Amino acid sequence: MQGNQQLVHEGDVIETNLVDKKEGETFFAPEVLLFSDDNSLDLGMPLTSAKVELEVQKHFRGEKIRVFKFKSKSRYRKVHGHRQELTQCLVKKISAK
Repeated sequence: MQGNQQLVHEGDVIETNLVDKKEGETFFAPEVLLFSDDNSLDLGMPLTSAKVELEVQKHFRGEKIRVFKFKSKSRYRKVHGHRQELTQCLVKKISAK
């Protein structure tokens, strides 16, 4: 999701980059690369038969990251901060045909 691969199980709560959905809204993961149950293991690039249903729980901002750059002997110093926009999602259902 959003450029990252994540291992999930039903009932897991995951944090991912900002998803353009409202809180409480459900959606399906765009791609599933691996599906495993007790009897089988399916690999694909991506799997077309597997679906992961997610529910948006909340949107929030991550911890602040400070980036400091300077040049020695010239009194040049810059501090930049960044807080990533994140979305917390609940994995409701994982299914494969």
